[in-house]
Amino acid sequence: MLSYCTVVALLPLVLGRSVSLNLETRAKYHSTCLAIQHVISHASQVFHPGNVPYVNDTSHWVPSSTQASACSVEPGTVEDVSKILKIIGRTSTPFAVKSGGHATNQGFSSTPGVHIALSRLNTVAYHQDSNTATIGAGLTWDRVYAELEPYGVTVPGGRISGVGVGGFTLGGGYSWITNRRGLGIDNVVEYELVLPSGEITTVTASSNPELSFALRGGSNNFGIVTKFIFKTYRMGLGGVMTFAKSHIPLVLEAITDFAANNTNPDANIVGTYIHAPGSAPELSILTFYNGPTLPLAIFDKFLSIPRASEDLRTRPFTDLISAVSAPYLNPTHLRGAQHTVSLTGYTVDILSQILNQTDFYAESGSFANGSLISVAIEPFLASGVSSFSANDTAYPHNRYISPLALFWGWPDERTDSTAMQDMERAAAAITATAEGEGQQLTDLALYNNYALADTPLERLYTVNLPRLRSLKKKYDPRNIMNLAGGFRF
Repeated sequence: MLSYCTVVALLPLVLGRSVSLNLETRAKYHSTCLAIQHVISHASQVFHPGNVPYVNDTSHWVPSSTQASACSVEPGTVEDVSKILKIIGRTSTPFAVKSGGHATNQGFSSTPGVHIALSRLNTVAYHQDSNTATIGAGLTWDRVYAELEPYGVTVPGGRISGVGVGGFTLGGGYSWITNRRGLGIDNVVEYELVLPSGEITTVTASSNPELSFALRGGSNNFGIVTKFIFKTYRMGLGGVMTFAKSHIPLVLEAITDFAANNTNPDANIVGTYIHAPGSAPELSILTFYNGPTLPLAIFDKFLSIPRASEDLRTRPFTDLISAVSAPYLNPTHLRGAQHTVSLTGYTVDILSQILNQTDFYAESGSFANGSLISVAIEPFLASGVSSFSANDTAYPHNRYISPLALFWGWPDERTDSTAMQDMERAAAAITATAEGEGQQLTDLALYNNYALADTPLERLYTVNLPRLRSLKKKYDPRNIMNLAGGFRF
């Protein structure tokens, strides 16, 4: 039987990661795991390498985000989260907090130390009297939507399958109903928070406006959120249309027209362009309408173009999420990373540059066979900003932002640095095209849930950064949350 140290030493090779930790460091992390195991209640559990739950706890949507942790722990109560964080702070052990595992930056929800998986914090409770829902931070949005569907309501959550409640919400939260209701952070009325000190507190805009501001886009810099209370709204519907490459110029014109002329805040689209070497590129239009029936006239320009496939109909919201998620699945378990460009509008020339950059890097030979490059074009309604521009949030969205998401997927670890450099070059080329058309993007915030790990904080939080740094010193004077990865103030 292999010893614990032998298993931990071999695990990075099993996971495809080359993590170098000396035996003394491994022993320290293991001691922290044992200390946690001794104090948590029966509602919680610690798992070690070799346990099936450990693999589930530490795995991510892209395997390049996964690290070989000393142990994973699944807290079942907020009190146990407090105990865990106190031990981590006392021992200065690196840790991670994982909700759904959709982060593509390694270290943002992974660690060589203690991996906290929030999966047991999975409450969903609808409160009809207040039109709110209590939602555990360890859930994925798929489960949330399924639990709320019998009540005919939903919340501003992730637009595809597999996205975790915690990371999505604390980062900002662009949703299918952003045009009408703002971001996820604009719709949270209460947070259950374990501060870095281990103190458990409830945060609302009235009880603690400082922390309320900081949690609205400030990620996990201020502690571990275990529960959210969200405003709820009626469900929407929609589907997906896919177009062959020969019709892409017409689709780009339709996207530009929709972005410029749509005035209905209940209508929304996302354009997904995917180029996988060895197959023809495809452009899909994911559609959404926040109402009881789907008024196809809003999407007439798209419907006038021949389609390679179509699944556009009135349907349950959970079925919609499943239908539009196909372009975002990772069945071959590619490594991957995301980056972003914030735009103030779309034109045919900007869209053409986006697709040209995708094609260039997919065909340039930088990637081995089996790689995939995609972009998500998100033309939110410019006038919709008025519904949430006055909110005091860490993520600054008081100006109209249409975040473009770039995803690079590849099978070989040796391609990691090249891929991320190429993403930055592609983003720079797209930015230059937009600025050449007169868009003022220099002080426009980038969306942190899409940004590469080395993105400067000034580009993510702009004028809010000094205030956030001041609050970080106040609520985390010992820098305990800096033991976790992510964008740190």
